[in-house]
Amino acid sequence: MIDIAPDSQTYLNVLDLSEENMDEDPVKVKSEFLLSFIGKLLDRKMDGREKSIIDRVTRLTYQSFKEPSLEEWVFVLSQQPEEEAQNLALDMELYVEGSLDIFLIRPIFRPDPIS
Repeated sequence: MIDIAPDSQTYLNVLDLSEENMDEDPVKVKSEFLLSFIGKLLDRKMDGREKSIIDRVTRLTYQSFKEPSLEEWVFVLSQQPEEEAQNLALDMELYVEGSLDIFLIRPIFRPDPIS
């Protein structure tokens, strides 16, 4: 059993790219994942502008960082000019700097591949 909680020592890197499914564009796959993940994390549906911002930020993050974490992703998000980007960065603060920062610290959990 894996203990994932704010007070545990287990952290996740949701931007980690899997070496599986490399026949697909991994950044596009990750962008699609982040659209769903962030919506669930924030418990709301993303509008069209937010979806475009999330997609752009995902592409820019992978262009700028070799192995990005959610912290780098939110940094790139905070550099975007749109008010929606600033609001989204503020919404994500709890998960990268706040008490629910299980997505931040570098020792990342990588599950064993299922055989």
